[in-house]
Amino acid sequence: MALLLWGAATQARRVAEERSLGQARAVGGLMLRGGFFGPEMLARVKSVVGADVVEVLAGRARSSTLEAEESEAVARAARADAPFAPAGRYRVVAVTEGDTTLAFAFEAASLERAKSEAVKPLWWLAAGAALGVVVLGLWLGAALLRPVGALVAGARRVEKGDFATDVPAGSGDEFAALASAFNAMQAALRTQREEERWAAAGRVAAGVAHDLRNPLAGVLMMAQMLERDEKDAKRREILARIVTEVKRLEVSIGELMALAAPEPPRQERVDLAAVTREAVELFGPRAAHRGVAMEGRADGEAVFTGDAGRARRIVDNLLANALDATPAGGRVTAAAALSGGRVELRISDTGPGIPDAVREKLFEAFNSDKPGGTGLGLASVKKLAGEMGGAIAVDTGTGGTTFTVSFPAAS
Repeated sequence: MALLLWGAATQARRVAEERSLGQARAVGGLMLRGGFFGPEMLARVKSVVGADVVEVLAGRARSSTLEAEESEAVARAARADAPFAPAGRYRVVAVTEGDTTLAFAFEAASLERAKSEAVKPLWWLAAGAALGVVVLGLWLGAALLRPVGALVAGARRVEKGDFATDVPAGSGDEFAALASAFNAMQAALRTQREEERWAAAGRVAAGVAHDLRNPLAGVLMMAQMLERDEKDAKRREILARIVTEVKRLEVSIGELMALAAPEPPRQERVDLAAVTREAVELFGPRAAHRGVAMEGRADGEAVFTGDAGRARRIVDNLLANALDATPAGGRVTAAAALSGGRVELRISDTGPGIPDAVREKLFEAFNSDKPGGTGLGLASVKKLAGEMGGAIAVDTGTGGTTFTVSFPAAS
């Protein structure tokens, strides 16, 4: 038991370290793809991830939240294949895209404190386990191997970052209490991880949205001027659609900023069939450009009580994912209908399906198997659906994938 708890403590320290690594890579990838650099942005990211940030170009520090000498030391240590490389009092995590590297410099002392905090619950668990072994060891003998084995399996899952599977608790003995404590610890870690991920996403998204708002307002103003002066009906129709979509982007930017201080969804009648038809019409040209057939099946009304803006974001995210997963010559189908007292949205693709290893963490924030993915799309879909009393399910195989989102139908 002592070895088990020592192993669990080691694994918990590793999980704490991997959490910092994963957050740095996710935020770094977002910044590199968006080209968000400069001292102000680096300082903002530092406040989110808890690490100094150095932009490295051709092996030299270009901009940084550190002094020049420390910046160059971090730049020299930055290697994407060697996370937590030492650089003086820092440990460096590097994220590279093209010829640009973002180096996140974590203070070694801060990393050690974080790992020690992750181990604290295990020491309390160790005290309880030691008492249980002393009292029950003389009576249970070989029968104790079964609950110990379950705890070993649970600790190994924790090592891999899986907090979703509880240990069988049984009933009536001290090991049942120990398993319950272990499960309670897992539940607390799950909640803490999700809160940290969404808080980080909210702060970064709010900063990005703030930087985009003013340029987007200029685009909207110029598009409206062109629409007003355009004489050709076809071009005026295209410009009107541009104006509509830019206005929708302004709403989305407001929602991004609200991630940092989320508000409850509005309560209004939402016709999911109409929302789906609009989304399919918008995604149609993109699908045609990629050689993918897109079909919408949304006849009649499919009404539930919720937030139309959130519903549109759900449909857009799922359609975008389906298009990314479908090769040329394939098909994406979106259907909204009333079924058994619930409003259902089904979005299917003919892609290769989702691997089992990816499916286990499909709806976790910052987990993505797509190159360049942030891991926020499906996590956001699940969060938005849950806020409106809905649920999401996935059915996947070699013939494709179907996501089903359902809501209680409006009376």
